[in-house]
Amino acid sequence: MKNIVYALNYPGKALEQAYYHNTTSDIPFFLIEEDLLNMMVAKDTNYFDVPGTKTKSGHTLRFMFDITILDENAEIHRYDFKGVKRI
Repeated sequence: MKNIVYALNYPGKALEQAYYHNTTSDIPFFLIEEDLLNMMVAKDTNYFDVPGTKTKSGHTLRFMFDITILDENAEIHRYDFKGVKRI
């Protein structure tokens, strides 16, 4: 049985900055980062949503990722941050 490793990838802290810029959360991002990744893996999705009640704009926002399986190690699945869109 393979042990697949899942990892978030966001160069220059782009995901963290987008999260702070768009949400009203006062929870430090590093405390929820692993939970968000685990939720996406469990739901087999490439995004997570933040409801409008928790965003500065009042709109529900979707934080989107590309999932990359590394050529050099197929047991590593990397979630590359793509951006945020209003849904």
